[in-house]
Amino acid sequence: MGHRSLVVQDYLYYLGRCVCFPLCFCSRNFGIYGKKRDGVTKFAHHTYFFMKLYYFLFISFLASCSQNSDSSKDKKSDTTIISYDTIPPVRKTVSSKPVATYSMPIDDPAYHWSFAISIYETPKTFRYLMKLQYKAMFATDTLKIPNFGISPIIQIKPGKDSLSCIVGFLDKKKEFKEYKLISAKGDKLKVTILKSYYVGGYMTAY
Repeated sequence: MGHRSLVVQDYLYYLGRCVCFPLCFCSRNFGIYGKKRDGVTKFAHHTYFFMKLYYFLFISFLASCSQNSDSSKDKKSDTTIISYDTIPPVRKTVSSKPVATYSMPIDDPAYHWSFAISIYETPKTFRYLMKLQYKAMFATDTLKIPNFGISPIIQIKPGKDSLSCIVGFLDKKKEFKEYKLISAKGDKLKVTILKSYYVGGYMTAY
């Protein structure tokens, strides 16, 4: 604010020299109404008048700058920061039991195979390990859940085909959010990402 005031003072100083002094010169020689006037007293009177006007404008401008500065400070104090850091990113204990499972037997009299998915916790709160099985094939995949400010709730729902399922989670409104599709066909086991989710902190100013 101090540097800005010096710049304003320099600007108004040169403005006063360019505007007020010529007006004073004209008022001395021709008068306010265009008539010829002489005398040092009249010149001093008009000079005093324009200098009062110059300082009035200067003080008004500085007051306006001060109000704008105070207004900007008030806006900063009203800024709201939203973040989701209430859930620890690391678990204190990791359960060995699956948090969600899904299994569908495969119709094959020679073997007791199945299409199965089991999801387990990891040391990281929002990351899970998926163990997949299809006939004699086994695979693993990771499941990363966005941080909505609540502890993750994992669910598995049946897919459109008999050998498919949808892995997802519940949001803060307890609504199921689709995430990955697990499917099997022929001799292939496939994992497809249905939707991507991102959550982060942001700022809103009123």
